[in-house]
Amino acid sequence: MNMIICGVDVSKDWLDAHVWPDGAVERFTNDATGIAALWLFCHNHGATHAVMEASGGYER
Repeated sequence: MNMIICGVDVSKDWLDAHVWPDGAVERFTNDATGIAALWLFCHNHGATHAVMEASGGYER
């Protein structure tokens, strides 16, 4: 089974997502509405894992 991963760059205002390996990209607002849309985006692309770098404090 191939793993599909949604990588998320988290900043104060934005959530930038990239699905690997299919290459889909999207930007979402960093609020409740954007987080719900991000979940749907990852789900619709078949992502089974989401990853983010925990370095700026906004990943909390």
